[in-house]
Amino acid sequence: MHTRVRILRMMSLIVSMMACMLSQVHGQNRGQVTATAEPNMICPGESSHLHAEAVVETIIDFETGDFSQLSQYSFTNSTTYPWTVVAADNGSSYCMKSGNGGVNNSTSTISAEVTFTTIGVVRFDAKCMGEGSYTADDKCIFFIDGQQQFAYGTQVSGWQNYSYIVTAGNHTFTWSYSKDGSISPTGDAFFVDNIAFNDNAEYSEFFVNFETGSFSQANFNNTSAGSNYPWIVTNNTSASGSYCMMSGNNGIASSSSAISLTHVFESPGYISFDAKCMGEGSSWDVCTFYIDGEKKFEKGANGNTWDSYFYSIISGTHTFKWQYTKDGSVNPTGDAFYVDNIALVAVDPNSGGSGSGDVTFTWTPGGMQGADITVTLTETTTYTVTAYQNNTPIGSAEQTVVVYQDPLLSISTNTGSAEICEGDTIVLYVTVGGGTDVKVGDIVCTDGSLVKPSDWPCEKTAKGIVFYVDATGQHGWAVDLGEITETKQWSTASTASQNISGLQNHDSFMDAITDLDGYNNTQAVRSAGNASNYPAAYAVDFSNGWYLPSAGQLNILYGEYFAVNTSLELVGGLLINSQNNAFLWSSSAASSNQVWIVTVDKGYFQKEPKTSKKNIRAVIDF
Repeated sequence: MHTRVRILRMMSLIVSMMACMLSQVHGQNRGQVTATAEPNMICPGESSHLHAEAVVETIIDFETGDFSQLSQYSFTNSTTYPWTVVAADNGSSYCMKSGNGGVNNSTSTISAEVTFTTIGVVRFDAKCMGEGSYTADDKCIFFIDGQQQFAYGTQVSGWQNYSYIVTAGNHTFTWSYSKDGSISPTGDAFFVDNIAFNDNAEYSEFFVNFETGSFSQANFNNTSAGSNYPWIVTNNTSASGSYCMMSGNNGIASSSSAISLTHVFESPGYISFDAKCMGEGSSWDVCTFYIDGEKKFEKGANGNTWDSYFYSIISGTHTFKWQYTKDGSVNPTGDAFYVDNIALVAVDPNSGGSGSGDVTFTWTPGGMQGADITVTLTETTTYTVTAYQNNTPIGSAEQTVVVYQDPLLSISTNTGSAEICEGDTIVLYVTVGGGTDVKVGDIVCTDGSLVKPSDWPCEKTAKGIVFYVDATGQHGWAVDLGEITETKQWSTASTASQNISGLQNHDSFMDAITDLDGYNNTQAVRSAGNASNYPAAYAVDFSNGWYLPSAGQLNILYGEYFAVNTSLELVGGLLINSQNNAFLWSSSAASSNQVWIVTVDKGYFQKEPKTSKKNIRAVIDF
């Protein structure tokens, strides 16, 4: 029987993991605030350490009526036709506007140089009032590092929001209004407002480095375009590590070798990879890379060097293909296309910001100040922390500290009875808390009892290790001892692209970790098909209470990784992530054909095609 008595604690977990963001106020910053407690469950009179962090988004909204907000960056304004700050019609008071309206054959530009310490996002609102939509007409153009990102006339109406992903490093962002030789339309300008340059963006990365010595890290199509010469994984060269992939037609005249990879981007992002092109000359043997059938580069020999490549990607399903084509003569040294370190990165375009910096924090109840405080409690208390910058609130979050009731002593026996015959032996177990003092790392036994690690070994058989205890102190979740050692597909090709009734898709990491109901998830999956359709869900002993954990449950298991592994080692279980393949399936779907997987010892979350084979650790309620 699976009682659901953990609702209070589950709600507390969700609240503590999600930031409570305040709505944007023009002219001010906004922040994503998080709060944690360590420990978050204590006995009466004990202390807990509360910690707050804020990621601050600085909005350049021109509400000062001038360009002073841009002074923190190295920015350049046109000298001939400079941009100006003008009244806005988008709900703000002011925005910036290009300066060459009505001037034929002219250009007005403004740019900012910004350094990103991590993967980041640039966002802004814009209204394009150029003439028409033809190449020669007036155009509103946006560039990143000199590469055009869009060029619009009047084919985009009204104010629109734009988001672009950037890598760590220095970048130049340029807004330009270019006019042709005739016609000055109504408006005749490029308007821009609410610019944000955000570091620390939330992202998920699918990374392939071939260090398994095979193609097992991803579902490559190794006969792409009907190639008769499949690619191989080799250790004769690599950009880093020991292995890379290599085209398979070296030395074969008039041949082609292609390999492709299809990936779903739930949000905008990029693909990057390292490549070494060893073809003949510059136009004979050719190394070519395609995105969705569009050629991105074509190269012959570029010397015995590895180069890095980066391409922005919009959200959706994309196919990437690497191809080596040989002409009818000459086999140069190397004679192949080598690729390594493929990174497919999807970035939340609404995330990111700077660190806490000059942010201050106030906690209630109590009015305590600071990012770190210590509280001593006698009863369960929920704290709200509010972040301020320049005395203005920018966001808040909550954290609950649960206080147990005073512990009791209870005595149990290995027979379940206090009666024995003369001369027989009985083992007595003393439990502090009378069943209400269950802790992470405790051992769940096959008879339903729990044993402290300090009391092991005993005359009982372990079946799981506690990794979460709810607010009652009596119920929670335990992970299995690692009995399921064979990797399994989450679903087969015939069902891999199907949404499952009753199973929600979680398209972002922050959404996925709020899913704490692996039992109902597993039940929904098993109800959708049989073992041949959904091997992972049927690999667990569901009839006896075991199920595939959700992404949120695996996130909690990650937080208790060391305590759980200590007890697993004590009872002879398989340590978490001691398998060759470190990733574990969750029961939380990411899309119709992807599921969240987690490396529990490192806390890496990523979306994985359902047809992949991954490891399974079942969990059970107690």
